[in-house]
Amino acid sequence: MEVTYKELTECDLSLHKEFIYIALWDSPDEQRRSRGALNSPKVRAYYNNWGHKDDLGYIAYVEGVAVGFIQLRVKESITEEYSEYPELAISVLPQYQGKGLGSQMYNKLLSKVKHKYSGIRLGVHPKNSMAIKLYKKLNFNFYAHPEGFYPQMVVKFNKCA
Repeated sequence: MEVTYKELTECDLSLHKEFIYIALWDSPDEQRRSRGALNSPKVRAYYNNWGHKDDLGYIAYVEGVAVGFIQLRVKESITEEYSEYPELAISVLPQYQGKGLGSQMYNKLLSKVKHKYSGIRLGVHPKNSMAIKLYKKLNFNFYAHPEGFYPQMVVKFNKCA
């Protein structure tokens, strides 16, 4: 599978929001949240005014079709610990999951930022076992599970390596 990338820009807002909606994973035993969730302040923080100096993201294409996305953004954290780390968001269309695309996108992003930051953080739905498996493979570890929020994971970088 040959993958090409386009850097995410403010001109990609509708596609950006679509991939954020996919990233807002809901367990099959739960009702799927409405697209109105994209308008909540916490979710808008992932895409609103995209293009700040520290925003970095890519859209992955296979045969001209957008199939995945990854972004890193410095934004408010629900924990004090690692709050200086940027937050990762990633999503892949269901039919392309489990094919290594998530790892490939992460490695592309990582090559641009691993010497800029001390690490990356993210939150993950506790029932999203496929995502948790990917994040553990990418060396993320759980560090907190604040009440009322998803478990938080972090990967730390050795800036001297």
